Amino acid sequence: MPLFPTPVLVYEVEMEEKEKVFLLSQYPDNVTTNTGNLTSSDNNILKRPELQRLYEILLSYVNDAFTRIHNPRQECGLYITQSWLNFSSKDQYHHRHTHPNSFYSAVLYLQVTEEDIITLYHPNYDNSYEIYSNHYGLYNCNSWQVPVKDDMLLIFPSSLPHSVPTLKHDNMRVSLSFNTFLKGEFGSPASLNHIVLKNNET
Repeated sequence: MPLFPTPVLVYEVEMEEKEKVFLLSQYPDNVTTNTGNLTSSDNNILKRPELQRLYEILLSYVNDAFTRIHNPRQECGLYITQSWLNFSSKDQYHHRHTHPNSFYSAVLYLQVTEEDIITLYHPNYDNSYEIYSNHYGLYNCNSWQVPVKDDMLLIFPSSLPHSVPTLKHDNMRVSLSFNTFLKGEFGSPASLNHIVLKNNET
């Protein structure tokens, strides 16, 4: 009985060549130092006019994920907040972290190799005991390595810890990350938990 699973959704995004060229061109002049790697100086990169089409596609995917998981009765959904690029070269990494002030987070892979992965960590793993297993699976692991590929979009709860191990190859790894937040109507006045959240951009 897989009770209370953590939803991780995978989509394939059809990108236009000019969009990918624009994103990759942000390196090396428009980057800043992050813990273990580099990120784009622009942390609202999806608001650039060159990416309007891609922005609309990614917005539709995160709302598809929201609908699939939550099947809301009320008029509600997600909007994209901040978005940025990640650049990692040999011997660089992405530290273990979560995304506060976000509902779902997502990563679109722009340039990766066959050996590239992202590591997701059990959000409630009990490390009081260390039990070595003959076979690790969804019920007894404390982390899971997900292989990634170009044009793959990964959507997951923003509270889910994740990282990228140190790169051992010579190719630049590039991804686009973004956060989301809730908008619309939630709860009910009778239950004393009614709230209407508005996207300030609309």
